[in-house]
Amino acid sequence: MKKCPSTIKQEDDSGWTPLHMAARMGNKEYVKLLLKNDNSGACLKNKAGLSALHIAAKKGNVNVMKELTTVYPDIYELLNERDQSALHVAADSGERTAVELFLKRPEFNALINEQDVDGNTPMHLAAINGHYGIVSQMARFKGVNANAMNIKGSTTMDIVLSGKLHFQLKVCLYCPALLYLL
Repeated sequence: MKKCPSTIKQEDDSGWTPLHMAARMGNKEYVKLLLKNDNSGACLKNKAGLSALHIAAKKGNVNVMKELTTVYPDIYELLNERDQSALHVAADSGERTAVELFLKRPEFNALINEQDVDGNTPMHLAAINGHYGIVSQMARFKGVNANAMNIKGSTTMDIVLSGKLHFQLKVCLYCPALLYLL
């Protein structure tokens, strides 16, 4: 890094930098070292539009997320190509510890109701993917708009109910006796 500092921001064919890779692996010490030498790389996005924070959130690498937001406090405002914050990505991936980090820190409160290109909030994405524990966790958060509608006109509860109904119909088809246990 000292001999050739440009390697810190050098991208591979997919636009991944060493910081992106370290964030994916959860290597906090390497992330810290890279940011110490050049923190401007924290804002770089790969070709899929993901920043290092998006990547760390997707993998649940909370220590890396803490390091990135400490060194570069405004990084949480970065959006991917679908207008999703790192909270959207964490909720979509089912990474409960990453979601908890966002919910515990007041500076991230505004992210809870942000909508992506499809009008989905992070809570919508958790529901769509069946991460009902995260939906419940977010529903208890003060300030969450549980009635937010996506572009299909669905609220989070609509998605949760349709998912559970779909599951119950499958059970009914294959083993009607189990339906009474639900």
